[in-house]
Amino acid sequence: MPTKIWTAANYVTFIRVVATFLWVLCATFITPKLEDGFSWPIFLLAIFFALIAFTDSLDGYLARSRDEVTDIGKFMDPIADKLICFAALLVLFGWGYLSIWVLVIVLAREFLVAGLRMVVASKGEVVAASTIGKWKTGFTMGAIIGYLVGLALGAGAAGTVILALSWLAMVVAVVLTIWSGVDYLLLCRGYFS
Repeated sequence: MPTKIWTAANYVTFIRVVATFLWVLCATFITPKLEDGFSWPIFLLAIFFALIAFTDSLDGYLARSRDEVTDIGKFMDPIADKLICFAALLVLFGWGYLSIWVLVIVLAREFLVAGLRMVVASKGEVVAASTIGKWKTGFTMGAIIGYLVGLALGAGAAGTVILALSWLAMVVAVVLTIWSGVDYLLLCRGYFS
């Protein structure tokens, strides 16, 4: 019997991909200016991003709870996750609130892990997401939401504190990104001949 492709989880993943493009489109019409005070457009952008990020947990839960784990879901879910993360990081970089080194480290790690997963898959094995990788994703998403909320609040004390905490969360995310990349490399070293 053929595997059903359009499961509830796969619909959620597809919606996340489409919503990411809509999010970026909305972000292109916004230019944050801290001196302007509270910004409803950026605050709504933060809520929109948080909803998109939440769907990552939702599709995984649906796939497991309904016993509808599919190959297309295993393929598309990580792509959808990376897409929303990179989109948000690029928007923050474009706005001038993120350093290029963060993008380079995150991108390098993702290429490394994707390459390692392909090598391992060619041997008929699967490398699951590690706990460190999940923490990395959590800190990255939290930092992005924090940046957006801080920018929405403006130059006041609350916005400044949230932006500072978001910067610290992004530093932790970068450290975890490096750590998880090394962890994947060590985990997969036995697959290289």
